[in-house]
Amino acid sequence: MALLGLVLCFTITMAPLRAEAAKASTETRMQWSAIEAEIAREFSDGVALRDIINNNVRSGERIHEVVTACIKVGLDPSLVVYTALAEGYAAQTVVKAALKAGVSVNTLVNSAIHAKLDEKSMYVGTVVEAAIRSGEDPSLLVYTAIAEGYSAQTVIQAALKAGASLDSVITSATHAGPPDKSAFYRGEVVAGAIKAGEDPSRVVYTAISQGYPAQNVVTSALKAGAPVDAVVMAAAGAGADNKSIYVGAADAGASPNEVERALSKSKTAGASVFISAPLSVAALPSSDRTPAPAVFGWGGIVLSPMPVWALPTLRFESLKINPFLSVSETFSDNILYTQNDKKSDAIAKVTPGVRVQLPFKVHVAELDYYSVIARYGTHSEEDITDHHVGGSVDLKSGDRLELLLSDNYDRGHEPRSSTPTGTNEVFHTNVAVASASYLFTDSVMVRLDYGKSTWRFITSNFRDREEDLLAGAVFYRVHPKASLFIEYGNRNIAYAEETDLDSTVGTMQAGLTWDFSSRTKGTLKAGFARKDFSSSAMTGGTVKVGSADVRHDFTSDTTVVLTAQRSMNEPDIPDSVYFISTGGYAELMQRFAGKWTAAVRGAYVHDLYFVRTDRTSLAGAGLRYRAKDWLEFALDYNQRQRQSDIPGYDYREQSSLITMTVSL
Repeated sequence: MALLGLVLCFTITMAPLRAEAAKASTETRMQWSAIEAEIAREFSDGVALRDIINNNVRSGERIHEVVTACIKVGLDPSLVVYTALAEGYAAQTVVKAALKAGVSVNTLVNSAIHAKLDEKSMYVGTVVEAAIRSGEDPSLLVYTAIAEGYSAQTVIQAALKAGASLDSVITSATHAGPPDKSAFYRGEVVAGAIKAGEDPSRVVYTAISQGYPAQNVVTSALKAGAPVDAVVMAAAGAGADNKSIYVGAADAGASPNEVERALSKSKTAGASVFISAPLSVAALPSSDRTPAPAVFGWGGIVLSPMPVWALPTLRFESLKINPFLSVSETFSDNILYTQNDKKSDAIAKVTPGVRVQLPFKVHVAELDYYSVIARYGTHSEEDITDHHVGGSVDLKSGDRLELLLSDNYDRGHEPRSSTPTGTNEVFHTNVAVASASYLFTDSVMVRLDYGKSTWRFITSNFRDREEDLLAGAVFYRVHPKASLFIEYGNRNIAYAEETDLDSTVGTMQAGLTWDFSSRTKGTLKAGFARKDFSSSAMTGGTVKVGSADVRHDFTSDTTVVLTAQRSMNEPDIPDSVYFISTGGYAELMQRFAGKWTAAVRGAYVHDLYFVRTDRTSLAGAGLRYRAKDWLEFALDYNQRQRQSDIPGYDYREQSSLITMTVSL
């Protein structure tokens, strides 16, 4: 019955074609050649197409003449090409004959629609290769085939095999629109080029230079069998940052030691330079995954960087699970951060956490949790436990539209060293953000953000509030790795208690963001923030704001990090309407003897209130030793000091810290 149904279906499909052939005018028939007339007669008599082709070839006609004749008498060109290829005739001859008969590239590519599902890729690859060898434009063929939904990897391999240039192939693949954009994010383009025999170094360099995510390129190249040294050195030469290279290599199963050795070689030998086409996808910054403290947070500048853990990856199908654990012991000579009556103590801190990532098609869902458990040796009343849980979904539509949804909950605290009251300010906060970005052209991207946050403080209830943010930004690419941008945000602040502090803050900033190479990257921006209170009894104000975030590698072993910020913040002491923080942080890191890294750091923050002024500084140094890929030790010394123009708020504190980080 199944066979009978297939025959009926084929007969019904062919009937209109026979009718069309039968309707040919007498004048047209008179213009036909003998082979064309014979084919038309056989087809109208119900002879199967494959028999028409085979019978005419056996009778002495050449296959290219038969194909051309079939198309000229009105038979479906895609079916003619498919049938001829399915019968085993030379692909280049068949395709060239079809092109000569006026068949379009789109029709040629779609000849595979007649193939079985598991054979489509084979036929498309055959057609693409044959068409290029016949002189057809490789860029047009690659673009058409991928845009029609066929496997990017198969199309890339066929085009390169036929002699198409790597630059033109990757450029065409980049521009190929829906419905198969997932091919690029899965690395099919990179894998296809390498499996076609292209130099892996050149593939990696070209792909990253044309805007492909470095992490995905490294992973795909290594999974395709490319050597670690070649991939890492090419990625570094194309300007990929070290983090993307390490993470991409780890996802493919390469060890950090292999990557480190390759990076050292690239710094010593110099990155290879390849000729590549101009960047076809703008290297514009993606939407922020988390809101900046100046927008949603309590304000102020952090005086020391967050620890970074090297996380391993456990895989279950496409699910990735990254657990981590950090254990530290700190000795402080002034745990209460007071000017007099200092108390010293040892503080044990444990930080366990896990991050879960689930890619689906071109989208990614993430969930992360960690807690910071601090226990004091003598003053147990100072014990505290913080918790964080967050989730996000990154959705992509084609190569231009991206939507990011995130929600983060924290049960945390502001430490005594950072609060003007000198107490641990425990809080609960939830921040939800929706961000959409759209790439209008290769040079222009627009981003819209909406965020809602709630703040609840255990002791300072006057700070409880809700904030709503609506913001937008426009980015203009002035260089393949640099963009100018302008952004505006309007934040509505409503306090829980009856107060005159309800207000609206508008912020306008312009800046530059760049990522020229693995050696230098950063963002600079500056502008104005204007606060207007809802109550006519309050007077608002305009403040200059801005920020800088720069990282530069002088050598493969020497790195400097510079951050600075000036922001308008919500009040954190009574009788204040807002305060202005201005400050910066700098750290110099020097690696030596392979596994050792030394660091010196310093920070300064000036907090200007309406009722007082605080100046806080930090100076410190540290030494880190990476014993194994999964084990690291660190020793740090820091000195903090605050000077206030109100007596009693000054303090000076020294602390020594030893940390052990274990990657489970």
